[in-house]
Amino acid sequence: MPPRKSRPAVETKWCIETGHEESDDINIQLKKINLIKGKEDILNRIRSELNIDMLFDVVIHLENNEYPVIRLKPDVLKFIASISAEIDFNGY
Repeated sequence: MPPRKSRPAVETKWCIETGHEESDDINIQLKKINLIKGKEDILNRIRSELNIDMLFDVVIHLENNEYPVIRLKPDVLKFIASISAEIDFNGY
């Protein structure tokens, strides 16, 4: 229950954060996904039993309005698909 609330939270969040890292290729940061690779069975069980959605939220801080390379490698796509997750890109 959130503090000072009478209803349970409807969403929760687990994070793997890189913090601010300068890079011109998001695949460097997406290597953090390796921390949960090999846990697809557990993640799928959690998703199924708790009826949750999984989302990878990639936040890109733009400098001089320049985007980094945004190309997902096959192993990243395969992993995201294997746990029925979505991926979202946000630039600011």
